[in-house]
Amino acid sequence: MSLQASCLLALADLLTSGATDVDAYAAATSSLPVHLRHGLWCLLKAKDTCSRTVLAAVLSDEFEDVHVTGYRGDLAAFIDAWRDANVGCSVATLTLSSLPWSDGDLYVLLDALPQLRLLDTAYVNALHDEHVRSVVASAPTLCELRLSWCPLLTDAALGHIVAHVSQTLQVLFIPGTAVTTHGVLALAACKQLQQLNLQACDRVHGLPLGLGRLTHLDVRGLSCVPTETLMAVLKPIWPQLRHVSLGESSLSASAWTQLVAATRTRHDHITQLDLSWCFQLDAKALALSLPAFSQLHVLKLRCLDLDDDVLFAIATTCSNLRKLNLARCRNMTDDGLQCIASRCSQLQVVDLSWSIVSDATVHTMLSHSKFLQRLSLQGCKALHGAFLDAMCADKIAQRLTHLDLSWVNGVATERVQALLPQLPALEVLGYYGERILH
Repeated sequence: MSLQASCLLALADLLTSGATDVDAYAAATSSLPVHLRHGLWCLLKAKDTCSRTVLAAVLSDEFEDVHVTGYRGDLAAFIDAWRDANVGCSVATLTLSSLPWSDGDLYVLLDALPQLRLLDTAYVNALHDEHVRSVVASAPTLCELRLSWCPLLTDAALGHIVAHVSQTLQVLFIPGTAVTTHGVLALAACKQLQQLNLQACDRVHGLPLGLGRLTHLDVRGLSCVPTETLMAVLKPIWPQLRHVSLGESSLSASAWTQLVAATRTRHDHITQLDLSWCFQLDAKALALSLPAFSQLHVLKLRCLDLDDDVLFAIATTCSNLRKLNLARCRNMTDDGLQCIASRCSQLQVVDLSWSIVSDATVHTMLSHSKFLQRLSLQGCKALHGAFLDAMCADKIAQRLTHLDLSWVNGVATERVQALLPQLPALEVLGYYGERILH
């Protein structure tokens, strides 16, 4: 740790210690250079005893990036300090996600942000259409809005977005909101959009056309959008797409085959593909198409009818995979899973829940995937725990931090407990989802 970092850490501890002279230290803190005050803020937000006086001294009207997500202190004190320091005038990036802001809090935070370019309010239940209007009306260069899982947002919010920032907006995330087809179709005016996430917007039955710059598209859960509409959107932009999430959509095997065949012979531009719960897809269509996707980093095929031909295609083609989800897939055998385990050595996150994967295959995966961090084996009834013994003996999977053994009745808790002292950072979930302690 550098001397500067050590000093900031000591000062953060002092300012939250409850000492009687904290206010005097806070006053002196306000004269520090802006970059040091910003570093101090990043430390203070993890404290739960930071006063309004201290916050007002540390926050600055010259801050350009303010990440409030993860703040543990009193929200009322933060709001007062924000107002005292007039923070918003220079802010270009503001993240407020996953905090219980009130309606009034949001009006204070989102008022007059003329330099704002990125706003993230994911999981803020109080956010509504008027808050969005307040933001977009005062931020002419806004290019990224992440409004995920804000249930009060409606088509009115999209109307404000189109009216004020349609020429600058590049990223729009609105999954889990109350928008409808009418509001989403109006997004066709946002010609600069590169990323659009509409996951779980279950009132949406149509999609905007003419968004020629899209590289990321997420329409998971939009099962009421007709296949023809889906294809009309995908075909023109397919050659430039990088992330495609079509899980639980109306995508059929014939439409998928036509899409892959009609656009080009190689699809190496796509690095993330999610076809989970696309129940009309069949194993043959996937086995024939996947060899054209050699640069995939993320592949999710949850709850599909797969066979070993699909698994062999993944193993022989997708050697760069980082994340793989084959949970609840039917008709796979351990031979196919063994092939993936032995060839996909870059895997970091794997979900094989409710499969027939064996101890030997899990051992192979742990041995070959040196970067594996998370492995979900929930409901894998063919496991008996021999792979845990091998982990102890061979000292493999040193980077593994999460292992889910929920509903795996063949693995004894004692076997897990014998492993844990060797891997103190590893969290293991037992039969009922409880964390196993050593």
